[in-house]
Amino acid sequence: MNKFFYLFFLIFFVFHCQTTDLVKDSDTLVEIADEDKLPPPVSGENIQNEKGEFVFNNMKEHEFFQAKSNDYKEFYRVIVSSEQYSVRQIRGTSKIQRKPDPEGDRLIQEEMGNYNIVNLNDEGILDVSLNSNTGTIEVIRFDGRVPRINEIAKMIQNDVMRWEFLHELVDDKAQITKFKVYYRIILQQKLTREEIKERFLKKKKKR
Repeated sequence: MNKFFYLFFLIFFVFHCQTTDLVKDSDTLVEIADEDKLPPPVSGENIQNEKGEFVFNNMKEHEFFQAKSNDYKEFYRVIVSSEQYSVRQIRGTSKIQRKPDPEGDRLIQEEMGNYNIVNLNDEGILDVSLNSNTGTIEVIRFDGRVPRINEIAKMIQNDVMRWEFLHELVDDKAQITKFKVYYRIILQQKLTREEIKERFLKKKKKR
């Protein structure tokens, strides 16, 4: 009887954590040499990466990740290119966390490769609203900064739409329901003229 009760409790506990409560996908703290460490972008806050690992701000990070945050709604920073998809959550990791999605991250990198026709660094800021009961995304809109290429603007909106979150619930409600995602978009001129022409013609046929 005791074994049965223990097994039932264990199954219930695991299921409950996966569906409602915030659980860290990894308690790993990625180490860095003390001399390379920098203050976090938000004083007193932990930083979590796209793998669910807690990391230190440091001098080897991209400057986009190092910078101090002056926007209280800025929770996430993303660098995306055909070679990289990196996320840093700089606020609120005790109340909300992005679920790791390596396959989705890889697909957005592949999509970005279609725009490697120029060398360009761009940015976009997305304002996100969640449903307080379900914790899922309800509204995504741009806040001030919109990428110059319309297709990429749509792409990063769709990128955030796929995100799922783990929440620390209070009275069965998510505590964080509004935040911003800051994007740094990096394009590199890698495609030849022939490849660019071929992709343009394929796109034109689809229309």
